[in-house]
Amino acid sequence: MPSPTPHPRPVSARAARTAAIRLLNALADQESADPLVALWREWSQTAAAVKRSCRTAQKLERHLFATIGPPRIVVPLDPPSPQPVYAVDGHTIDRLLGTAAETHPKRTRLKRELKTVVARWEREADACGLTAARADEAAAARRMDDLLKTAAATPAQSLPGVVAKLVIVTDWGRWEPETASQPWPFLHGALMDVVMLKIKNGINPQIP
Repeated sequence: MPSPTPHPRPVSARAARTAAIRLLNALADQESADPLVALWREWSQTAAAVKRSCRTAQKLERHLFATIGPPRIVVPLDPPSPQPVYAVDGHTIDRLLGTAAETHPKRTRLKRELKTVVARWEREADACGLTAARADEAAAARRMDDLLKTAAATPAQSLPGVVAKLVIVTDWGRWEPETASQPWPFLHGALMDVVMLKIKNGINPQIP
């Protein structure tokens, strides 16, 4: 009796991504005319820059929290709250205390206090490099968005180009696991790229 045919083991997302990146890295020393491979390289570098800036900013933010505290004040309520109630802006103070005329002096005093606390935080954030790190992170994130849109709209010219496009969308899914957008434009584009590459090799599937 013949032995049953073993079922192929499913490939994990990590294994597929690792294999794809090894393939793309193997092309690093070769001349690649496919713009998607170059886009993937810039995408990877930009993603690494976002991570570095984010780690730096988080470290500096923790330092400021430990030394001067967060940029907020306690709002005393009547009756008192069992737990501290904080405000980070004037709108929160107005919401907590109301906008009646009798609360105006108290709200005005608390807003001045908050303004002083926030001004100190901003000075310290500038001095320690937190502001610059957050700006670097935001700029790199915007560049990632631009590269994502460019990659989705760029046809692959080779199989490595298709792989590069799919690695980008895979990484995007890891960065934004709960995003409302779906990767269908990428997948449709990659599917069409494979079809067009076959057409270049002499196979014409009669695209509608």
